[in-house]
Amino acid sequence: MASNDYECTSQVFSDIGNGLYLNPELADVNFIFESNDNHVERVPAHKILLMAASDVFRVMFNGQWKEKDEVEIADTSVSVFKEFLQFFYIDRVKLTVANINVVFKLGHKYNVTKCMTVCKKFMVNTLTNDSILQRYALAIQFDQDDLVNVLEKLIGINTKPILESAEFLKCSRSVVSGILNIDVLSCTEVELFEACMNWVKANANQSQLSRKLVKSHLGNLFRYLRFGSMSINEFATVTSSHREIFSFDEYTDIIQMIGSKQHKSKFFNGIRSKRELKINDAANDEKRQAEIICNRKILSSQNQRARTKDTTTFSSTDPLLLHTIHLPKIIGHDGKKYHSPQMKIAIEEIPHSAISTEKVLLYEGQTNLTTNSGCERFDKPILIKPGSTYRIHMEQLPLGIYYSKLLKEKVEIKSGITIDFKSTKDDDDDDDPNGSCGLIQKLYFDPVWPLVP
Repeated sequence: MASNDYECTSQVFSDIGNGLYLNPELADVNFIFESNDNHVERVPAHKILLMAASDVFRVMFNGQWKEKDEVEIADTSVSVFKEFLQFFYIDRVKLTVANINVVFKLGHKYNVTKCMTVCKKFMVNTLTNDSILQRYALAIQFDQDDLVNVLEKLIGINTKPILESAEFLKCSRSVVSGILNIDVLSCTEVELFEACMNWVKANANQSQLSRKLVKSHLGNLFRYLRFGSMSINEFATVTSSHREIFSFDEYTDIIQMIGSKQHKSKFFNGIRSKRELKINDAANDEKRQAEIICNRKILSSQNQRARTKDTTTFSSTDPLLLHTIHLPKIIGHDGKKYHSPQMKIAIEEIPHSAISTEKVLLYEGQTNLTTNSGCERFDKPILIKPGSTYRIHMEQLPLGIYYSKLLKEKVEIKSGITIDFKSTKDDDDDDDPNGSCGLIQKLYFDPVWPLVP
């Protein structure tokens, strides 16, 4: 017997929300914004929608704002507040880099879970070396441990340029503390020490350091510098310009730490980990299961003529950490015998933003396809951002005629992430119909943020 029930997807509530957003019709509250020139702007809203999504609004509209139909907002701008209000009305919100930090704060202030989740993903997707420390500070301030963990991983991958940025000199003590407590950093301990000394100079507005000045600004953070990770020559470099900031006991303690890994320091936190900056590890089942593999399946069993110079161009819909590339079997013939080539590899990023479209070189290296079985594993992973295109340039050595397989152009991998391998033509290969989307068969990624769907 057929069921009388019928289920379908309704757009009614979505359409209602879109129609009511910033619409004064049926609005029962206006948020008032007054500018410096005494211009007043009213932003209409609907109490029932605000209270349904925020327990903070529910308390306010049942308490101190109960009889109010106008509420003055002084801690943010009109544009930011309008962006924030989207989360009460619209399914697909539009966020901006300029406002994201303050929208994130409002999401926390009014306890809007959806806003916090979407803002955190947007913040990770749009990171730059200039913004990462500001967002790290917010994650620490508002106890967002998941965001803290992601940003610390990315700081560890790209430590040196972050420490050399102007933003580091302006960052808070809590950010410095967080960085000093990260176990794996892609810089030397000397570089970290010098960055901290530059931070003290900038915050003290002094060009010369003294022990008192360092202690007054770093305080107990000074012990988080892991001098035991330095060699004796590196520590000698430090003391040649900063001897005055160490007491005799601290100096002696550091020498003992460097000389003996069994020495228990009285003043400092030992050594920093030397392990590689990858979350994927063949010996760790949990980490191995988190790995994302983009496999461009072979479209033809026949060998196609490969370019001597080749470019694989791709982009991703989600942020990922690229740690390994894999090529199919490539064979060459020099007129006498077959051989496998060596491969020069360069990876560059092309941002798609109004700020910059300048190419950024991310990696240069060379691999032997015979000894490495077609794999190139990087010393540290490369952050792949949704707002950029990435090009992997390869040049086969020695030059000659090579053959490989024809590969798929678009791959959808788990979590709905799509890798699009764009067609590329080199100037010297305009007549080549094959291999136009590059030679690379597999890309191995670690997720940046597995917690965000």
